This record gives sequence, structure tokens and C-alpha cells, in this order.
Amino acid sequence: MNILKGEPLNDINESNKEDIKACIQQLHRAGLASNDIHAGNFIRTPSGELRIIDLSCKGSLKICQANDILVLQNKYHMNIEGQGLVYKLIQLKEKFRRLSRKMRGK
Repeated sequence: MNILKGEPLNDINESNKEDIKACIQQLHRAGLASNDIHAGNFIRTPSGELRIIDLSCKGSLKICQANDILVLQNKYHMNIEGQGLVYKLIQLKEKFRRLSRKMRGK
């Protein structure tokens, strides 16, 4: 296990959105996923690089990657494109979930 030196992010905002997006895209290209995206899981190294820690992907990699993309889109309003059948199915499931909650008044 490597020790990563740096400072955790306080929040995800306009000043670091592009770095976070690039970090997640690089993670996905490496065949990994976070499945737990929040500011506390990112560290800014002394050299200025943004690194992700605490990878929590359990289960299907494609589902975890789709969840990462949807969190970036829906919670943090990032312009990032999801691809593939699994992403489309997870996206559809989330739309149904929101509609169901709206209909139940939640």
C-alpha cells in the first residue's frame, strides 16, 4: 500500500470539476471505478495532481462506472458522457426512481 501525501478536497466546485472529471475518466480507462464520489475521496498532491482514494467498487464494474458518471452528471452537474447499454439501463432506472418518488410526493 502506498501512502499518498496531500490535502483532501473540501468540496467539489467549479474550480476543481474539470480535474475531477479527468480523474474519473482516467480511472475508467484503467478498468476501475469509484462508486463513492465525494470530495473526501479526492486528494490534491503537493505537485498539484488530483488523485482519487477509497475505491469502493463492489459488484459489476460497468454498473459502478455508470454510477460514477450519473453522480457527476446529476449531483455535481458535470458535462460528462456515459456510454453503453449498462449506462443506459442504470440511467433509465434512475429516471423511474425519480418519477416514482415524485408521484409519491417525496
